[in-house]
Amino acid sequence: MPVLQKLSIGFGSREGMPELFSDSVTHLSLLRVKGLQALELGRFPGLEVLEIEDQPHLSELVLGVGSRLRALRLENLKSLGWIEGLGEAPVSKLSIYKTPGLDLLGLLDEPMPGLKAVRLVSGKRGVDREIEVRREVLGIGLVSGIFEE
Repeated sequence: MPVLQKLSIGFGSREGMPELFSDSVTHLSLLRVKGLQALELGRFPGLEVLEIEDQPHLSELVLGVGSRLRALRLENLKSLGWIEGLGEAPVSKLSIYKTPGLDLLGLLDEPMPGLKAVRLVSGKRGVDREIEVRREVLGIGLVSGIFEE
């Protein structure tokens, strides 16, 4: 029997998902899970790729000690104000789109030694121009196809 590596959860209604865990899942996608407030990434120790979209109640993301996360895509997370452990994770590709609680310019100031490509879009022209200039000054590439294998 094949081992589950990619898990996609969407269009449900949950505040949390404490019953979900897997050592084999490397790619997790969460899309429009209504009411989701907590996500325990430590329950997925092999996680390498994480996509989260349209989660208005998720306020923080804790990557956890020993995270293997190499690609992170966040879109439309209106309440997200904190990503703990991002600097310690081996993230090489980072895409954040319209997540107003995060200081995207500040993220570029954080040490992320493995970061090779980013796509940071606030939706505000002035801020997005500053982000683009800072990305170029830092010599970080632009993400395209972050989750294509």
